[in-house]
Amino acid sequence: MKIDRPKPQRIHDSSRRIRRRGTLGVLLGSLSIGLASGCSIFQRDEEPAVSEAMKALMTVPTLPDRVGDAIVARGMNSLHVTGVGLVTKLDGRGGSPDPSTYRDELVEIMKRHDIAAPKVLLESTNNALVRIRASIPPGARRGDRIDVAVESPVDANANDLSNGWLLEARLALQTRVKGSLGRTEVKGGKTAAIAKGPVLSRTQHTVYSDDSNGRSGHVIGGAIVQEDREISLKIGESYAHKHNAEKLAKAINQRFKFFDGISREGIAKPTRDDSIELRLHPRYHHNPSR
Repeated sequence: MKIDRPKPQRIHDSSRRIRRRGTLGVLLGSLSIGLASGCSIFQRDEEPAVSEAMKALMTVPTLPDRVGDAIVARGMNSLHVTGVGLVTKLDGRGGSPDPSTYRDELVEIMKRHDIAAPKVLLESTNNALVRIRASIPPGARRGDRIDVAVESPVDANANDLSNGWLLEARLALQTRVKGSLGRTEVKGGKTAAIAKGPVLSRTQHTVYSDDSNGRSGHVIGGAIVQEDREISLKIGESYAHKHNAEKLAKAINQRFKFFDGISREGIAKPTRDDSIELRLHPRYHHNPSR
């Protein structure tokens, strides 16, 4: 007959587990006390004082009753862009231009576009060097067409641009500065419009007799705008604040909405504390000042 004897190992293990639990409990207890005491060590009796500048940032300025009293429109001016180009198909009414900054600029442009023998083209009486001007209206969108004015300078030695063809030319904001050798250099920016097309000279649509009429004219709808011209609202410095920008945009959108083919959207979008971007309503595309 066997006598069941208690297994001392199990008793030993259980007692060890009890001792471990006790030790772990003590450790956890001491840890929580330590954390609590640690928090109390770093706790400050008084809150740090808020600076006056911080108070000013946290204060939302009170808006006036009317939106127009808090904002100023930006981007409402026309963008005047210029360039230099070549009018062809003049049947002997063109001329060889004298040395000038415009001639140098045109030669460099033709070289950049890999046009063979640019100086030979300028010597032909079938061609004429012209200066090109255009005004991009506020709110214009990429792809819009605008009129172009062309004029052949006196020293270009051309007689009449009637029925000529303006080769593709790029228009940009340009400034003329003095170079290192005392010569005037043209500094141009990013291309704002690309122009080309048939030239309608002033002699073809005016009754006034003037020698310069034949050397100037227009390319109707001859330039294509390359970038959107954004219109925005500048919030006055005394009202500039994120919350005010959102309030002003909301007030504008409650009145001005348009259907973009998918949903009705407001035209105003706050972009900064002192700026609201506007998307021109299609109805006012040709009359943004309204």
